[in-house]
Amino acid sequence: MFEIMRNLKNVLRTMTVGLVCAAMSSCGTESGDNEPEPEVCPSHTAAFYTCGISKSSVSEAENDNVIFTEDDLEWFNPETREIRFCEGREPQRDKISVLSKIKFCLDGGTLFESAVYVNLACSQIFDDIVLCCGTLNGGEIVEGFFLYDCYPSQFSDSDVVKKNREKNAAQWKVFTEYLDSIGKLKK
Repeated sequence: MFEIMRNLKNVLRTMTVGLVCAAMSSCGTESGDNEPEPEVCPSHTAAFYTCGISKSSVSEAENDNVIFTEDDLEWFNPETREIRFCEGREPQRDKISVLSKIKFCLDGGTLFESAVYVNLACSQIFDDIVLCCGTLNGGEIVEGFFLYDCYPSQFSDSDVVKKNREKNAAQWKVFTEYLDSIGKLKK
């Protein structure tokens, strides 16, 4: 009986998280505008780059949509998931706002297209990749940028996050192998 109750509790928790995520993702849409946002990523000379996803049509101004490229990276630590940027080359906050969608691109293809930019003040739940500005370590705020499987981290063991982690495993491998090949993977 206890096992049945525990399984029911886990199922209800998972359903609740799913419903909350679905409700939150629909909150930001304008009334009458239910079309998905088209992915707009400018062509770029760097093999690896990230860009914001915009509702606007393709224009010359979208060359400013690039958030950062491999040239801006000092390193990525796969253990802590920290992305360290070169001095003075952090993503400009005027190019990306909290809860913006981000697309990670490599050699013209998409690595991660469902990433969201969050910070520690964000109260929403995301069950897929996030670029988080800041992290907590033993109750202390640590500045920097971190690429996580979900936000907040207490949901990392949920079934949805586990499924997304499996879905993204091949892309993570390509991402880390590429950064290693250009000397930007911290070991």
